Parts: sequence; structure tokens; C-alpha cells
Amino acid sequence: MFICEKWLIVQCIGKIPVFKTKNRDYLKIMAKKPSHLLVMTSCKGSITSKKIANEIVAQKLGTSVRILNNVNSFSLWVGKVEKADEQLLLIKTTSDAYEGLEKCITRLHPHELPEIISVPISTSLKDKPAK
Repeated sequence: MFICEKWLIVQCIGKIPVFKTKNRDYLKIMAKKPSHLLVMTSCKGSITSKKIANEIVAQKLGTSVRILNNVNSFSLWVGKVEKADEQLLLIKTTSDAYEGLEKCITRLHPHELPEIISVPISTSLKDKPAK
């Protein structure tokens, strides 16, 4: 359950959130896609992280990439708990550039199925889109 301004999200039907107020339930569809995204992925080794970050910025698929070192990762993969020391990449991009960004990460990432998470940016100090 999340609180969003005056609305309370009570459940999701697929990707459509159902909002509830004091008296009635409303189905609110977010028609406008967000203009900016924060995309996260992680990988082992600074060489791979820097290569991915450099390619993203060089191809103008993102305006900035931050690499956070020493991230302890625990995940379930093929029925086993996998533990790894990884680097987390935080990538600021636009919705329009996302598809190319995803292809770039998938092409350069050593995992057969890299985790790529996208979060809409609702506000920021200065919107600086990828050019």
C-alpha cells in the first residue's frame, strides 16, 4: 500500500493502479509516460562497469552514470542462493532512450539475463535530458 498525494493505492490490476478515496474507488490510468528514468543494473568488476557506463554516455543513451562500489548482492538463481560483490550502476536517461539503453546493457553485460530496473523520476533539481 502506497500513499500518493491525496490518493491511496490499494491494489494494482496488471500495471494499472486502483486508487481509493474516502467515498469511492477510481481507476486511474497514467496516460503520460514519464520523461526521465533512473535505471539500475549491477555487474561484477570495475572494468565491465566502466565499459558499460562509458558506452551509455558515449552513445547518448543516458546523461550520467554513477557507479557504486562494494554492493553485496544476494539472489535466487536456478534454485540456489547466489552471493556476489558487485557494482551498482545508476543511470539517468529518458523514456525515449530506454529501449536503446536496454539493448546496450544486454549486449555488454556478462550475465545472460542482467537485472535492469527502471524507475520514473517525478521531480529533480534540473531536468537534463539525454541529447
